[in-house]
Amino acid sequence: MANHSLSALISLFITILLIALGQTFKSTLAASRQGTLLTGGLSALVFVFTLTAISNLKMAMTPHSKSGLFEVGIGLVVAVITAASIHRIAITMCLLFSGVLLFFVNSISQGRYSAAAQTAQQSVASKKKK
Repeated sequence: MANHSLSALISLFITILLIALGQTFKSTLAASRQGTLLTGGLSALVFVFTLTAISNLKMAMTPHSKSGLFEVGIGLVVAVITAASIHRIAITMCLLFSGVLLFFVNSISQGRYSAAAQTAQQSVASKKKK
């Protein structure tokens, strides 16, 4: 059984750490095109870890709950504010990278949780047949 509250706490810690790193190296990141690109990637990671923290906190409070557009929106707002505080052009890169990462996170989630749901449905169906 997964410990969702611990995972939420770790994800929140990583989110805060990434934001602090971005603010620490703000002048270096904003000075070049590569830095702006890196800022977009860093902010996209902030998005993923914020979404993970919110989702795990929600699952710790209410078992078998799912994250939806509201949670994605909150994570995206946090990531965009993080990117904007470093460089305005990084917002665009953050949105692009966040969309790609959201696609991959969704694919992983579908693979893990839909397989578990199908196994649970098959075991319930086999019990009913007996």
